[in-house]
Amino acid sequence: MSSQKPTNIQIYRKKWNFNIGIFIFGVIFIYLTATILLYLTGNHVSIYEVREGSIQRDDAYTGLVIRDETVVQADAEGYVNYFILEGSKVGAQTSVYCLSPR
Repeated sequence: MSSQKPTNIQIYRKKWNFNIGIFIFGVIFIYLTATILLYLTGNHVSIYEVREGSIQRDDAYTGLVIRDETVVQADAEGYVNYFILEGSKVGAQTSVYCLSPR
């Protein structure tokens, strides 16, 4: 038996396998890391409630309003679409609703 190594054996480079799952995980991980860093280092938006009325006093009143109302029949039939919210003030000669055909 000889102590020499055979010379006809060649070592080939291992083929590199591309794994799409690891690539997608890496992209999502980088995105989440960047998003968290931007959130922690950025200015945060404060939320305030803006209310209509006086700034100095915040009084709530409960009352009963009695008034005379009349029902007016429309000339045609259809769907009623209101432009003004309930309880809002409107001026004279202001369109409050429209009547669309069925």
